[in-house]
Amino acid sequence: MREEFSMLDYRLLPDNDCLENEKAVLPKVFELIRRLKVGLIYGPISPEDRPYYRRAVLGGPAASMSITHVASALTQRGLRAEIINPELFGFLDRLRNIDFALIMVHGPFGEDGKIQGLFEYLRIPYLGSPVLPSAICNSKTICKAMVRSLGLPTPSHTRLLPRTEEAIGEHIACSGLSFPAMLKCDTGGSSVGMVKCKSLDDVISQLSSVSPNVPYFCESFANGTSCTVSLIQLGTTMFCAEPMEIETVHEFYDEISKLEGGNSGAGVRYHYPARISKRAAQRCMENARLIAEQLQLTVYARVDFIVSEDGTPHFLEVNTLPGLSPETNFVTGMLAFGFSYADLLVLLIRASLVNTIEP
Repeated sequence: MREEFSMLDYRLLPDNDCLENEKAVLPKVFELIRRLKVGLIYGPISPEDRPYYRRAVLGGPAASMSITHVASALTQRGLRAEIINPELFGFLDRLRNIDFALIMVHGPFGEDGKIQGLFEYLRIPYLGSPVLPSAICNSKTICKAMVRSLGLPTPSHTRLLPRTEEAIGEHIACSGLSFPAMLKCDTGGSSVGMVKCKSLDDVISQLSSVSPNVPYFCESFANGTSCTVSLIQLGTTMFCAEPMEIETVHEFYDEISKLEGGNSGAGVRYHYPARISKRAAQRCMENARLIAEQLQLTVYARVDFIVSEDGTPHFLEVNTLPGLSPETNFVTGMLAFGFSYADLLVLLIRASLVNTIEP
């Protein structure tokens, strides 16, 4: 199946010839993958997915769910797609009937290498990066340590284990971080459980209400422009898109902002390209490319930064399975390349299959 160390090339923006070539081969790609039965792996098994699932179920309609958009786009193009919920009985049995796994589970059990390892064992091609990059990026602190080893700036941080008040105080005092600071779950996404703390007492108070088994860390609050760089594999090359800016009326890009989605008129807007200097945008892409290459990310990903007033991009995290709803920042950025939504999904499947071919 997958090699943990890919043979991909990692570059910045694709040129027009590259994009036109990808569009030209799409009809042939469609014909090849139409024979496949695609399993859409989706269900509220992780804390990261539950808010979206709950909003769709309670607030409706189901048409707002990402799985609905993906399933509709694939079936309209003639692909056979089946939704498979990993929480339901018979999950493993149903996997035997698919040719490709399009993973739409995020956070624990979706992006931490577990389900990737399962599909490797079953020899089923799957969407996204392989086991090792997924596992590394699932832990923000481990990923930040790797990025810091590359000499790239990232806010000061510390893991908060053990959870005694004395230990928390010592961790923060020795880390060099300053207040205000962000309290985050180390292995979660979509800003679930993320809180801005003004003091050590705030941190201790917030941690008192969460399970001691959930790993948390604290990092200095970074002032600046929230930006993300999307990456996509075209053929055997991972390309960066220009940075996208996320503007929110909230104090930071929190769980509510992410639930509302971009350009929804409900408190968050995407600006593509980001309203930052050309030099800052170039540095974001160069840093994202370097991070992707060192981590050996494949198929698609997102690298998030805060760009300070002096144009320095401060690394926050890597998302190895960005959301695929049409209004997400990854899809919005990729559509700027001139692909349709269905075309984008097909390109992601193609890239995943390319990576299973042994050299």
